[in-house]
Amino acid sequence: MSPIHCVNRIKISTVLAAVCAALVLAACASKPDKSRRFELRGFSIAAPAPVEGEKPWTVAKKTPDLLVLGKPGEFESEVFIVQAAVISLPPLASADALLQHVKAAQQREMDPKRFRILKHELSSQSMDGESCALSHVEAVDRAISGTTGPTANTMLETLTLTCPHPKDRNTGINVTYSHQYFPEDKDPRFLERGSGILGGLRLDGHP
Repeated sequence: MSPIHCVNRIKISTVLAAVCAALVLAACASKPDKSRRFELRGFSIAAPAPVEGEKPWTVAKKTPDLLVLGKPGEFESEVFIVQAAVISLPPLASADALLQHVKAAQQREMDPKRFRILKHELSSQSMDGESCALSHVEAVDRAISGTTGPTANTMLETLTLTCPHPKDRNTGINVTYSHQYFPEDKDPRFLERGSGILGGLRLDGHP
C-alpha cells in the first residue's frame, strides 16, 4: 500500500488517521511555518507550535475540506496526528444531540475486533460562541505489526472537537489530535497539548 493511497482513503475517523500516519510521513516533506494558519472551507486552524527537541510537523495532505499533519515520536511506532476536516451533520436539535451523534459515530468507526475502548468521554465545549462536542478516547489497537511477532498491541489516544458551522448547521468541522504509542510511552501532557491545538480552530468563512 502506498502512502498516498492511504491518505486518500482517510475517513473522518479518530482512528484511521493515526493508523495511516506511519505510512504518509516518509512521503511528505512540507513543514508548516509556526505562524501559519491553514485555511479550509468554512474554518481555519493554526499550525501546531514547534517543540524544542522534538521532530517537526509535516503536512501529509491538504485539500479545501481536509488537512492532515503528522510527526513521528521519539519511540518505535509512536506517531502524532492532527486531522481537520469538513463533515456532514444531520439536523441536531440540541448540544446533547450533538454529543450523542458524535459518540455513536465514533463507536461505529472503531471495530471491536481490532480496538478495545478503555475510555470514551464527551463534554460540551464552546468555540467562537458555538456549542461543540469534545471527545476523549483511549483504546488498545491490536492491528499494528511489531518486530517480535505478527502484531503488537499499541495504544491510541484521541482528543476530538466537532462543531456545527454557524452559517450552515448541516456542515460540521471536525478536528482530532491523536497519539499512537506503546503502553509504556504514554504522553502525560497529551490533554494539554491537544487542547492547545484544538484551541487554534476558528469558525470563519463560508462552508
